[in-house]
Amino acid sequence: MSADQLAAKMWINLWNIINDYPGGNVSMITPDGTAHGPFNAGGAITGPWGIAIDGNDNVWIASSTSHSVAQLRGVHPET
Repeated sequence: MSADQLAAKMWINLWNIINDYPGGNVSMITPDGTAHGPFNAGGAITGPWGIAIDGNDNVWIASSTSHSVAQLRGVHPET
């Protein structure tokens, strides 16, 4: 199998997983184990792929299928 064929197969597999398990939600789990959420940014988060937290406590979520980034407010809303 060529590298291009392997890459195409991987994308097809990812698409099938997203279709089978659409979820697209992100939850916050606090240190005491409490789950908050799920958050889906009004349906904008489909296939969450990566999460980052910046210095102002904002949570950034990359969405693999909508090719977008969503911002959630962190635990300190005053920032």
